[in-house]
Amino acid sequence: MVDDHDPELGVKGMEGVPPEYWLGVCRGLEAAVALVEASSETICEVLNSYRILALPEFPAAIEALGQRQGRRLAKACRATAKSLRKRQAKMRDNDAQDYSMCIYSFAFELIHEYRQNKIINLLR
Repeated sequence: MVDDHDPELGVKGMEGVPPEYWLGVCRGLEAAVALVEASSETICEVLNSYRILALPEFPAAIEALGQRQGRRLAKACRATAKSLRKRQAKMRDNDAQDYSMCIYSFAFELIHEYRQNKIINLLR
């Protein structure tokens, strides 16, 4: 975890934040597991249920989760992360207004998050 008083945080910005960080805020771990386990019938419901899935850094968090698991789950996490990156890019490219509303919604949730590092949450 990143220290609340890291003097380099202001200089490095989000570069110093490990991908796993996002699993610990805004139900990130729950969102990652739900997305990995989602079927084609439930994926839209999952995507609409967790604002954190709009975060550009979140696919890397899903991959990091997979690295902590067995080979089969790691493969599923990589595939899920790849799919999420494509969905995010498609939404940014084809519906920028909806995407920006998703990010805004997530930002609002993040600034009220009490877990992890308040400074990182505010900077993001």
